[in-house]
Amino acid sequence: MMKSRIFSVNQLKNIKLEGHIINPETDIDKVKYGIVALGQGGGKLAVEFNRVGHYVSLFNTASEDLLNAEQSLKEIGSNNYKITKFSGFDGAKKDRTIGLKAVHENLEIIQENLVDDEHLRSVDFVWVLAAFGGGTGSGSVTDVVKIVSSLVRNGDMRIGYEESDDYILNEGKPTVGVIAMLPDDSSGHRVKLNAAEALKELTELQEEGVLGNILVIDNEKLISDAIKDNESTFKWHEKGNAAVVSMITEITVTSSIPSQESFDKSELLDIFSEPGFLCFSKYSFDSRHDNNIENIAKQSVKSQIFADGYDLSDALVASFVLVKKNNTRLISDREELLLKKEISNLMSNTRYIHYGVYDAFTTQDYETAIKNIGRHDSAEKDRVVTYTMSVMKNPPERIIDMTKSALLKRSETESILSKSVNKLDELTLSKVEPKFKKKADVSLSDLLSKPNKTKASLRILSGETSEKNPKSAILPDLLDLKTRL
Repeated sequence: MMKSRIFSVNQLKNIKLEGHIINPETDIDKVKYGIVALGQGGGKLAVEFNRVGHYVSLFNTASEDLLNAEQSLKEIGSNNYKITKFSGFDGAKKDRTIGLKAVHENLEIIQENLVDDEHLRSVDFVWVLAAFGGGTGSGSVTDVVKIVSSLVRNGDMRIGYEESDDYILNEGKPTVGVIAMLPDDSSGHRVKLNAAEALKELTELQEEGVLGNILVIDNEKLISDAIKDNESTFKWHEKGNAAVVSMITEITVTSSIPSQESFDKSELLDIFSEPGFLCFSKYSFDSRHDNNIENIAKQSVKSQIFADGYDLSDALVASFVLVKKNNTRLISDREELLLKKEISNLMSNTRYIHYGVYDAFTTQDYETAIKNIGRHDSAEKDRVVTYTMSVMKNPPERIIDMTKSALLKRSETESILSKSVNKLDELTLSKVEPKFKKKADVSLSDLLSKPNKTKASLRILSGETSEKNPKSAILPDLLDLKTRL
């Protein structure tokens, strides 16, 4: 009996999958993911995760964004979701201090809809989704990651080790990762600074062992790829969101296929839990003419999907998975061994590489495979597909440059503002007409006493237990209460 659900092509919409995932022995639920989405960008990506059956929990400061997301979820026909509005806010206007305040001023909502969410407590791994250019996502992501990191299996198993048919956690590894959508080159300085500050904070959480992977979705690459693709009928961001879900779905379901050399659930979670930047690559070939082992190895690791410019010498851990048709003539057992050696040479600094080799009943695309269920297609073209996941120490070069530039410009701006304040201190208002003097004095006093917006002092959370919800007392322990901006 087939363990994997078969999704209709209409249900998948923009999501394009490989046909081998409907192998009778695959199990799409072998790894249980929870999805926590922040802001508009995170919400749109969460809808695509819901299409393939994952539980999603959406948080936003903007009612309209949540209504649009809920409408999309209802069209899918799913009830496997939760939608939460941060009370007291109506959008974040790309100001990440608002996203930060939204979490700090909605503790009871966070307690009820995040901390006490039994769906999230029972999963193997949680992905937190956010567009880092906006205010809600970039401002709330750090504190939400801290909270979510303690939720899986009530938090007490996060640093332990347990293995069963349903549940595996790797010793000492985090159970939360972030999918970060980063702004393109044409975005304004404020948008880029939001992303830079959020990334800086998250890398600090990685150093503390709280956060695993950050999967960077570089909008600059998605837009560049869309410009080159004259045939695509999808908007670039829709195609990007669909590609994220496709890749995670394919590699997850493939790991459930029985094989003499499998890339199993524990190894998959080991990759996702490793602190660093996750790079996905996918490559396929369908003829012996292209079967140059060295070239296949290079293409398998360099065909990067979501961001270009990773340095392969930075790889900390990696996995390489090869899917081939039964009795394929495209690659022999000997060539598989040679391919592994080439992959290892290309990632010579990597601590270790997980390998998996799978024989599939088909290597057609998903839509064609569904049409051919129950009958043998003798005309089916042979094909080999490779997946490579690498956890890098550093983000892509463009992201490094963007972060450095944005933080430097912030420093320069703060210096200019500081000089302006010093000049205002020296300003005399003695010549102001009496009837305007009081108003002018107040305005100037307000201006001088008001802190720089980028260093806004937010109220400090107390550790008092709420009488309405005694559990809320745990929240101060989950949050770093110092103002980060």
